[in-house]
Amino acid sequence: MRFPIKPPPKIKQYVVLSLGLHLAAFTAYQMIPPGPPEAPEHPPVKVKYVPKEPEEKKKNRRRWWTRSSRRKRNRLSHPN
Repeated sequence: MRFPIKPPPKIKQYVVLSLGLHLAAFTAYQMIPPGPPEAPEHPPVKVKYVPKEPEEKKKNRRRWWTRSSRRKRNRLSHPN
């Protein structure tokens, strides 16, 4: 059984392509300037929602006579 001496052309293409991509990535990485990246100037942002100050709520005061009168009525209608 004879083994092929040179690899099939497909593998060769992949190896060359991978080496080319690695080289391209490495050179691109080398071109990045050192130090922290500078932040771009932001245009002023418009505020859509402005929260209003909450209005003072009136307390729900329970009337003092409602419950007692209800009890009295029940007692009158059901004597037992």
